[in-house]
Amino acid sequence: MNMDIPKISVYSRYGFCDRMGDGFVDPPNRYEWSFDKLYQDWNSHGFFNELRKQGYITVSYAGNPFIDYVPSAENNNRHQVLTLALFLDTNYYKNNVPVIITSPHESGDGNFVVKYQRVSDNEIMYTTQSYNIVRFHFDSYNPSQI
Repeated sequence: MNMDIPKISVYSRYGFCDRMGDGFVDPPNRYEWSFDKLYQDWNSHGFFNELRKQGYITVSYAGNPFIDYVPSAENNNRHQVLTLALFLDTNYYKNNVPVIITSPHESGDGNFVVKYQRVSDNEIMYTTQSYNIVRFHFDSYNPSQI
């Protein structure tokens, strides 16, 4: 991956929240949390709100047909929805600038590191470190499943 591309992480998304409590409470060590706890906390902070506004999500893996996107522990894919939500909340998305996003992998096997970019107003893609491409399409006429 190109090293000149900006980088952000799921953990950096908490920066503003932690600064608001600075001096009043010690921020939790989220690196020690289980993935499930991180996912639940992400939701409780409203970090999925912008993603939900986009509508129903379908996904295409490696050029295959689009299918319904079902984030779940059983599908071992909730790390994708964390990074997707983070990308939508950034100026990188708004200004159509590619960005590398890091999240813990739901499987617990290290980090999920991908390059996100906007394809169109209703489609986003990411590229993995092994150059696999995943595309997310949004249907604003149907409610989000997130």
